[in-house]
Amino acid sequence: MPVEIMYFFIVFQFFIHFTQSVPRRQVWEDARLVGRSNSGILELKQNDGSWNKVCADEYWTPQVAEVVCRHVGFDRQTKIRSRTIQQKEHLYSKLKCKGSENSTQQCLTTTVRTCSTHKEALLMCARPRDISGGPASCSDRQFLCRRENKCIPARWRCDYVSDCDDGADEQNCTLYSFAHIYKEYSTKLTARINIPMISHYLRLSSVNGKSNEGILQFNYANHWGTICDDGFDIVAANIACKQLGFPFGAEKVKSFGSGTGQIWIDEISCRGHEKSILECRRNNFAAHDCTHAEDVGIVCKTSPNPKDCGVVKPHAKPPRIVGGHVSSPGRWPWIASIYLHIPPMSQEQFCAGSLVSDEWILTAAHCFDRTTDKRDVRIRLGEFNLHHRDPSEQTFNATELFIHPLYTKSSHDFDIALIKLNRPADTSTDYVKSICLPLASEPPFHNDFCYVAGWGNTGSSGASKTAILQEAKMPLLDSNLCRRIYSQLTSNMMCGGYVYGGIDTCQGDSGGPLSCRRSNRWELGGVVSWGNGCAQILKPGVYTKTMPFLSWITDTMLGKTRPSPSIPHRFDSSLSNFFGR
Repeated sequence: MPVEIMYFFIVFQFFIHFTQSVPRRQVWEDARLVGRSNSGILELKQNDGSWNKVCADEYWTPQVAEVVCRHVGFDRQTKIRSRTIQQKEHLYSKLKCKGSENSTQQCLTTTVRTCSTHKEALLMCARPRDISGGPASCSDRQFLCRRENKCIPARWRCDYVSDCDDGADEQNCTLYSFAHIYKEYSTKLTARINIPMISHYLRLSSVNGKSNEGILQFNYANHWGTICDDGFDIVAANIACKQLGFPFGAEKVKSFGSGTGQIWIDEISCRGHEKSILECRRNNFAAHDCTHAEDVGIVCKTSPNPKDCGVVKPHAKPPRIVGGHVSSPGRWPWIASIYLHIPPMSQEQFCAGSLVSDEWILTAAHCFDRTTDKRDVRIRLGEFNLHHRDPSEQTFNATELFIHPLYTKSSHDFDIALIKLNRPADTSTDYVKSICLPLASEPPFHNDFCYVAGWGNTGSSGASKTAILQEAKMPLLDSNLCRRIYSQLTSNMMCGGYVYGGIDTCQGDSGGPLSCRRSNRWELGGVVSWGNGCAQILKPGVYTKTMPFLSWITDTMLGKTRPSPSIPHRFDSSLSNFFGR
């Protein structure tokens, strides 16, 4: 073994032994901002390792904020704020500073059980900025980016994220880079061994032979270690899975036992927009108070379908969709009611949809023939009675609307659309679940019996709208027969119902699910699209097949397609004429 490599390993092993024997220090030491890199809720570390929020009381002043910002490595505070306490904590801290202190450790702190003001301290520090004139004078808690002549927090040094324009903060990383964690022991770290940065620093150590699950490992300085589960949740797991090449994110966080090596990361907290777990708030490398019993394990998704999709709680057989019957709460937990919001206060249900993941609704494109303004759209899940607000209901806004780019109103072809919800749905109840998308490897539904459900008109004349969810069982018709009835039928469409009529979808059911049973799960066989009348003889309903659009659905959910442009709505005399079926 070359002398240089042997020297590196001797010194590195000394460093590992040394860091495991000294008191652990947090990345923020005894103060941190929970939120973004330079702003958030102020918390102080306690002797037992826990963190207390700070009361926004009479001592919460700009002078105190200046000290906090200096402490975490910024030049100055820009905004001092407070907010009503969102979640009551066990204990709170009161912080009193004169303003001249260099760290919160020099201030007076006390612990209280309640905040008299019922508000918690919120702070924004000034982002690092270029300094004109002479060389910048950085504090011992900062690092100088020479090209821009700006000071950044020292804890941003050697963290795999370039905060200097030229990446200087990620270069020449040595054992001295840890000095901002172990200041009082830095004189003992005499070796200047370069620590290499690598691009692929995450992997799963599988314990079950499965490539998509296992202990999450992290590589720093060419040594694989683990991540502590303190603060690590499904949001962080989603980011990690996507970094590992699983584009659909994480299924869950799960313990797979104890790993080996150094525990590199602790106290991680992600907001969800980050592209890397290293962009999340966290401790510096090797700064932790964990054991390997707390090593993080994750299970990544291998398909867009959630693990429990298409599974419903058993229901008794219930006693109109035209020709159908009243359904029961929770029988179709993926069905969504879609509303047009009419300012100032009115709204009307005009379409339905299907929850295909916790953030996505699949529906029909023609629902938006007259408006693509997402501000007009409201979505409810867990709905049963439109005129009664059930405890199971969850209401959402639309953040993005995606209409298939090849959809044309005249032909009804490519009649499919996706709505992204403004937050994930709570699918832990029996009344809100996602339906499975069919897999490309499965045979298409053909001559099967499927179910439709919705709140559309219940009369063949299309004149009587129901407030109670209706359902009906119907067969899928042979494509050749359907093509003889409708000459404009394309390969993206299929017919469902009875040639002699009697059972069909109608106005108001558009976009709703055609739910088909396969292998004890419900799959979304199609989307309610169009028809000639409702439940008429030789005029079955037409559905957009789901399977031809799996690639488009997947690409859209992964952010690979552009949302549809927003066009404000135009009102007709009535909403019954506003949309097709």
